[in-house]
Amino acid sequence: MKKMLLLLLGMPFFVCAQENGIQFEENLSWQQVLQKAKAENKYIFVDCYTTWCGPCKQMEKEVYPNDSVGAYINSRFISVKMQMDKTAKDAPAIRNWYKDAEAIEKKYKVIAYPTFLYFGPDGTWTAKEIGFKSPADFMALAGKAILPGQKYVDPYKKYDRLLSKYNRSKKSYASMTYLVKTAKELGQWETADSLTKNYYQSLKRVKRGNLYNKDIIAFIADNIKTDHDPFFSLFFPDSKEVNTVMKKNGFAEKVVDRIILYEYIDPLVKAAKGESEPDWTTFYTKLENKFNTTYADKALLTYRANWSLVNRNHHDYIKYFILKVEKYGTDTTNALMDATLNNFAWHVLMHSNDSAQINTVIGWMQRVAHRNCCTPMSNIWDTYANLLYKAGRRDEALFWETKALNNVISEDFSQLYRTTINKIKRGEPTWPENN
Repeated sequence: MKKMLLLLLGMPFFVCAQENGIQFEENLSWQQVLQKAKAENKYIFVDCYTTWCGPCKQMEKEVYPNDSVGAYINSRFISVKMQMDKTAKDAPAIRNWYKDAEAIEKKYKVIAYPTFLYFGPDGTWTAKEIGFKSPADFMALAGKAILPGQKYVDPYKKYDRLLSKYNRSKKSYASMTYLVKTAKELGQWETADSLTKNYYQSLKRVKRGNLYNKDIIAFIADNIKTDHDPFFSLFFPDSKEVNTVMKKNGFAEKVVDRIILYEYIDPLVKAAKGESEPDWTTFYTKLENKFNTTYADKALLTYRANWSLVNRNHHDYIKYFILKVEKYGTDTTNALMDATLNNFAWHVLMHSNDSAQINTVIGWMQRVAHRNCCTPMSNIWDTYANLLYKAGRRDEALFWETKALNNVISEDFSQLYRTTINKIKRGEPTWPENN
């Protein structure tokens, strides 16, 4: 009787040890996996990951070892972990998969990590999903992948068809903006560059009136680099028609600002690094004569801010950046602008003790923090929290730093945010004291 009781008490531990989460195949090629799935009438699960991917590591740590997940997946799937990047430390088993990984990345458009691919016993592609999933959501996704008749509808099928036609010299310029955008989305940079150059040149043969199309204007705006370009006259001096087509006030003006930055400001900033202050008056006069007073005013503030940053004059950089934003505002529909504001706000945290500057930037970051527009938002919330703390708003700082911690995926950032929370609780600065 005592022996029977001990055996029963030991059974659950025996089961857990045997299950131990998802059992991944390690010694088979992709062709062998396909053959095994067909022979055993099992589905295939492929985890496409990289060594640097935070969510991939979280799946490895929190989901794949789960016994319930393992029991569900192992009974229905042959599972494969496929490393999509290459490192000097890769084991021979990983290196043996390089060729298969490259082929699968290309064929199934793996562009983010982790990507989960599912196939039927006959090799039919049944599902694809991206990003971290909880154990319950992960099993629900696998369950959907094995539904009778399930077949994945590839959103890039149209792209493949149109690109094939393009490569056979059957060009349809009506689809070129779609092709360029999708090629960039897929990271096919050589294809995107070739398509862009071809289309840009073809547009120079189009009558001006036919250029006022939203997709065409957006394409030109993304690719124009100089005020000597024949398309520049679309944006300056008369910007009304472009702004009307784009349904966005100031769209054309931002294109001109960007060209001025690339063509007139950046070269001067790079050339003057470490040297005495430039001749601001001559620069301003040149821009005023070539464009107008408004563009010259904005350009001068940008030039002074960028020059100060490159030459580590933090005081002037912060001053001129704030002056520009207060005078001309920011584009709140542009996630890149929010990232720029976040970087600047961190610079203020690190290098300014001016309460007026700190509170001004807190006002900007308050709006950014509530927009939920960017990825990762935890980075923005962390910056906002640190600024609030520097302004003496401790409780608010703890709220936003905790929010950042609860929404971060990377373990490195989790540790950083925990350290910040502990410093705030202890009343210690989270910025250099000699800034």
